[in-house]
Amino acid sequence: MAPLLLIMFVFNTLFTQAAQSKHRLNDAYALCYSDQNGGFDILDCTMKVSEAWTKEITKQCNGLMNVPDTTTRHDLKQAQGLWIKYKDLEFKLSSSLPDEAVKTTQDSTPTSKNDSVLITPDSLFFKQLDASKRDDAEYVIGKYMETYFEVTKQKEVIEKASMDHTEIPGEDCRYKTEYKNITIIEDFGCDSYFQTTTMAFSNYSFEEVKRIIKILLPKEYSRKENDGSPEDYTGWDKSGRYYNYNDNCSLDILKENKKILMSYGCSC
Repeated sequence: MAPLLLIMFVFNTLFTQAAQSKHRLNDAYALCYSDQNGGFDILDCTMKVSEAWTKEITKQCNGLMNVPDTTTRHDLKQAQGLWIKYKDLEFKLSSSLPDEAVKTTQDSTPTSKNDSVLITPDSLFFKQLDASKRDDAEYVIGKYMETYFEVTKQKEVIEKASMDHTEIPGEDCRYKTEYKNITIIEDFGCDSYFQTTTMAFSNYSFEEVKRIIKILLPKEYSRKENDGSPEDYTGWDKSGRYYNYNDNCSLDILKENKKILMSYGCSC
């Protein structure tokens, strides 16, 4: 169980309810967080503000219950019940996350004000995933982008295979799609027989990208006790940069100039 992560999930849920309008509690949390300089000292900040948000939401709901329309009161009560179920799911998810996912979440404070923060997937996102594809990087990352990001530049062909290509001569083989600060290049065999996808992250720190990817794909190598050799090759290696899945597929995260690149794909 990770108390800080649990409370952060609840706080994020409460914050989302009022994200559309500025509230004094937002400023109160930001000020407390700044004074504590991040780290585990923010636990106290989070607990206090989370409790304050709960009281605020309860107060507003109780006030709305005074409306004469019985249908409205019924809908409000039902909505409040659904919110409670959602909050409980967040607790359940956070308590089931592996230590690495917890650690990367706790260490996610940007090192610079210029660093952006990626959207942290919630329990509803994981609940909707196909359980049989839970460790498939291509599937999970694709669902993450589809759920939380909007396309800013539609998919376009950026390269065709050469006419002497043995498999796809002259055919479209490389595509680019843009999502604001994330660019995705899909290569369907322009230079080789491998299909690969490369994601370029602009204005995100290396630690932030790893934090999200390891929440999306938390599994690590499972090793036998007798000789230490991998029993299940699916998961992250010790470096925390390489992830293997589906027998012949892998993912790699690296820094290149001012961008963070993540490539994944499968060999024949």
